[in-house]
Amino acid sequence: MLESDPVLEVRGLCVRHAAREGGRPSRAALADVNLQLGAGEMVGLVGESGSGKSTLVRAVARLLPAEAGEVRVLGLNWLRLHGRALREQRRHLQLVFQDPLASLNPRMSVGEALSEPLRAFHPRMGAPERREAVAVMLERVGLSAADASRYPRLFSGGQCQRIAIARAMIAKPRILICDEPVSSLDVSIRGQILNLLLDLQRDAGTSMLFISHDLAVVRHLCRRTYVLLAGRIVDEGPTAELFARPHHPYTLELLAAAPRLGG
Repeated sequence: MLESDPVLEVRGLCVRHAAREGGRPSRAALADVNLQLGAGEMVGLVGESGSGKSTLVRAVARLLPAEAGEVRVLGLNWLRLHGRALREQRRHLQLVFQDPLASLNPRMSVGEALSEPLRAFHPRMGAPERREAVAVMLERVGLSAADASRYPRLFSGGQCQRIAIARAMIAKPRILICDEPVSSLDVSIRGQILNLLLDLQRDAGTSMLFISHDLAVVRHLCRRTYVLLAGRIVDEGPTAELFARPHHPYTLELLAAAPRLGG
């Protein structure tokens, strides 16, 4: 791929929820979705609950099957990769989920959780090197190297999200997808986690797709934004321009519904 090519490109992606036995017929969850993420870029994806944001994340990461379309990561069509080829490419794209405690294995210590990606993607790395990398990453996200021996249940929600971010970033991915990473956290903690994501993204040059229903957060973080409604991209553009002059009535409704100080 060329330097100017997008690191993540979704073309005509369609996902259909399977029919339940004796229940509703299958229905489209995503229909002809197109988006791009450039190198080092931070792009937002907004929409109300049920619009298909998390389905899109899981389809891009190959956690859900796609019915049609392409998902190109660093020029490779992920939907055509299988087995070892897919496992080797996964190091380039990592996820941070909404519920940090649910995304961490309660039976694994923090050190074991952070070492797992290193063992998977860098099998030649020795145990001392892994321990050093884990210690450095824990301190980078505002925790202590001594926390490696502790278990997720001993940490607060904000600390667990720091651990989840550290686990995602320790393999040095080219792309990080954050699916509502602060929506389950206290308001007082959200700013700290958002600033951490910004710092990591700038330092590592990682491209980030930030999924949220909080327009104020997206306005603060993202250069470009896509708007998702009922499984379709209905609006897109530079964030400041899109929020100032939305093209689609749904975007206008989202902006009107956002709370404002003094409103």
